[in-house]
Amino acid sequence: MRDFRFLPEPPTRPGNGHLQDWALSPLPLIGEGAARARSAGVDVFRLRLGLPAVVGVGAAWNRAVLTDLGTFRSAGSLSRIVPYLSGGVILSDAPGHGGRRSLMNPGFGRAHLLALQARTRAALPGVPDGEFDALAWADGAVLRMLNAAYFSGEFDAGLLHAFLAPLRRPFPVPAIPRPLLFARVDAELRRLARVRLTGRGHDDLLAVLAPLPGGLEEARVSLAAAHDTTTHALAYAIWFLAQHPQWHAPEHHGAVLKEVLRLFPPGWMGSRRLSRDLDWNGVRLPRGALALYSPYLSGRDRAAQADLTDQLLGPLAAVRGGEELRRTAEALCDTGFSQVETASRLGIHANTLRYRMERIEALTGRSLALPETRSLWWLALQLERLQG
Repeated sequence: MRDFRFLPEPPTRPGNGHLQDWALSPLPLIGEGAARARSAGVDVFRLRLGLPAVVGVGAAWNRAVLTDLGTFRSAGSLSRIVPYLSGGVILSDAPGHGGRRSLMNPGFGRAHLLALQARTRAALPGVPDGEFDALAWADGAVLRMLNAAYFSGEFDAGLLHAFLAPLRRPFPVPAIPRPLLFARVDAELRRLARVRLTGRGHDDLLAVLAPLPGGLEEARVSLAAAHDTTTHALAYAIWFLAQHPQWHAPEHHGAVLKEVLRLFPPGWMGSRRLSRDLDWNGVRLPRGALALYSPYLSGRDRAAQADLTDQLLGPLAAVRGGEELRRTAEALCDTGFSQVETASRLGIHANTLRYRMERIEALTGRSLALPETRSLWWLALQLERLQG
């Protein structure tokens, strides 16, 4: 059994281990750790963050952390030290977690979500013409949409901006306690909650959460989590579409968002604490260690990428005329799956293009009419180009 202390790890800095790089350049830090783990033939690596910490680099680790709720606990995780996330269902563990979710879920039926969708769309400002700062625009847009969804636009806009501003700064800024600011936010939440508890006509998120035990804390914590993640995803989606305008069409936006979330996940790292010693693929992990999982690393898993390219490009390479089909797939991706433009670019008749598309579908078992398939094709071709 391998000792945890001898796991691969990124280079450390004298006096602070990995803390400085964790705060200032965390993505290169964990990328280097993942590379060293793979070179050593393991799927975990060590970080020195003031307490034992282990990061997994594969899908199996992620599944274990997120499903074995008895071993991997939320209490004591990194969320505990960030006041914005320290509370509510985020920090609840089994068996209480399931009960808490069951208490909250009835208020989130389909009809209610459709009403919220309409309200947030109405609050969304138009996208500027020409060049603009996507992150600044997304920040303002998400503040307006969250105010609409949670409070029907009634929360003091200046206070909401001040409350969420530290989340736009790098760690450890979000972890610094701000008791006076939180007290002002809690007072505003209580004021708006009283209106909803004593009157009628509100169907926003606060109206759902206010009657629940601990509902105002849930509102505050989920508001912070929603702002950080939504702003990040929206800004990167706009940037991505600026780089690839052929995908800027409503039927493609769902696939674009999925790809953005794979490459630039807002929650790039999650954490739990080990409630017991754990033997993981021949490595003994100690009780109390931080167990970290990274959607950022998962989205760059070379093994998963190779599987994808094999699934889509492999069947084409194995048949006569496969190179012709491959060029067809590339042209479809380059034109945003416009059949008219693809046929013109390839210099072929529309019927010939449809025949080739049918062959591609038959060989891969995936319908090219589905947005998910189109995004996978685009991803597979991009990955192959990057792999050279």
